[in-house]
Amino acid sequence: MHAKHRTAVLAAAGLLMAATPPARAADEIPILRWEDVENALDRHPALRLAVREADEAAAEVTEARQIPNPSLELGVGRAEGLEEPVEANVWEIAISQALPWPGGRGGAIAAVEADRDAAIAEAGALRLAVEREMAETFWHIVHDQARLEVLEESLRQIEELVGVATVRVDLGETRRMELDRLDIERARMDAELAGARSEAAVHRQRLRLWLAPGLPEEFRAEGELGALPRLPRLDQAVERARSRHPEVVAASDRVRAAAARLRSARAARFPELAVRLFREEELDSRTWGGALEATLPFWSRNGGGITKALAAVHAAELRRELRATDLEAAVRATHAEAASAYERARTFRDVIRPKARATTAAVERMYQVGEIDIMNVLDTRRSRIEIESELLRTLLDSRLAALRLFALTGEIEID
Repeated sequence: MHAKHRTAVLAAAGLLMAATPPARAADEIPILRWEDVENALDRHPALRLAVREADEAAAEVTEARQIPNPSLELGVGRAEGLEEPVEANVWEIAISQALPWPGGRGGAIAAVEADRDAAIAEAGALRLAVEREMAETFWHIVHDQARLEVLEESLRQIEELVGVATVRVDLGETRRMELDRLDIERARMDAELAGARSEAAVHRQRLRLWLAPGLPEEFRAEGELGALPRLPRLDQAVERARSRHPEVVAASDRVRAAAARLRSARAARFPELAVRLFREEELDSRTWGGALEATLPFWSRNGGGITKALAAVHAAELRRELRATDLEAAVRATHAEAASAYERARTFRDVIRPKARATTAAVERMYQVGEIDIMNVLDTRRSRIEIESELLRTLLDSRLAALRLFALTGEIEID
């Protein structure tokens, strides 16, 4: 290329880059941080329902601790003497109080207390699931932002290439076909950008729907997608899942509840007691006193109830072990998946992307000085965009796999 032609091409490229319209100022767009999402989790309808269910279980504890109410008997009548013509009003009054057997009452209270603890743990498990779901949506939004930035930057660079190609066509250094190919590439990029914006709007709308209806439609999630999450060791993750996950805690509480009901069933073998105080007034006498009433376990000593309660204990223990084993299996599989996603993302971030960017820059410089045609530039750009998109996807996959692993261990961690 002649020197004046090269100078004209480079000058045109510089003017086009300077003419690129500035993006909207960052301070004009509301910023959403993960802490804001965490603080808004209690607004989620599922969590509000879980809180009410836990309150209901707590009320059952209060009810179980109440002492049974006494019962009152009152009778009135008219009496006539058999030997003498005497008539008079007669009446009687009695009050009785049941005396629950301490073992049975204590077992019943312990059972509903364990049920309450299980309801609280189950609410925690639901919160963990909702937090993971919202965290996934949050990172999808961060990913969408980065993807849109890549596509928008690529579109701006296509516009710059159009300017360079226009100058080259005017100078007779290339054919009009190059502009046609750039127009096709620009249309393709416009379509891809429109699709990416639509996907981003869906994720933002999802977060607004569940947590923040007052959040504007356009906002920016603040998160570092390129910072890979730190994964716990496999043995640590397994230990946490088997001991700390709310579902395992809830299953353990159900075992306690079943064991307490077994104690209550065994206590039911003993007589049920009640104390009775009374006073009667007859024609010629007044009587008062007390009595102790007891049921006689003559026909049954609650053998069926004990057998049923014992079976419930064994079933609760098996359910707890089954849930813990399921979680361990899920942790082992998810840990391997998360480690693989981590390595793949690290390779794309630290090795593949730098090489792709360096190659693209070199090819663009060669085109600007007329050493290669536009097809080489477009192929290289297309490859770089695919690599950038794949990198963002692998980074997102790494985040999502880590979230699934953290949720299985019982605690969501956001670096």
